[in-house]
Amino acid sequence: QKIKKEREVEVDLTKGYRIQVYSGQDVFEADTIASRFRAWSDTTITGYQAETYTFFKTPYYRVHVGDFHSRDRALSFSKLVKRFFRDAWVVYDTVNPYLVPDETTKIILQELQKSGTILLYSYQSCTQ
Repeated sequence: QKIKKEREVEVDLTKGYRIQVYSGQDVFEADTIASRFRAWSDTTITGYQAETYTFFKTPYYRVHVGDFHSRDRALSFSKLVKRFFRDAWVVYDTVNPYLVPDETTKIILQELQKSGTILLYSYQSCTQ
């Protein structure tokens, strides 16, 4: 007869992933990119309000956006971000656990085409 024993695992909720949209030596460019991202996401993304973080780590200024515990969710969100910020990529970072979207959050990218029609791109994570 086997006895099933549960093991407690401590998880650090401040560890996760963000999307880096800028890395360079120009503080004004970093601020401009952060402002452009906020304006773009406010008018284009629905379902999730990604926070922007601008900081200096010698010798570069960096702009990170979003807060995700799962790398897969960060990668999915980065695909939407790359439509406007082509050089965006996922980075391991400290995150704000209160700003991480829950697993059922549906994030939608709306694009207004020249024809006036709106195209919708979305991702929703599936729990396994």
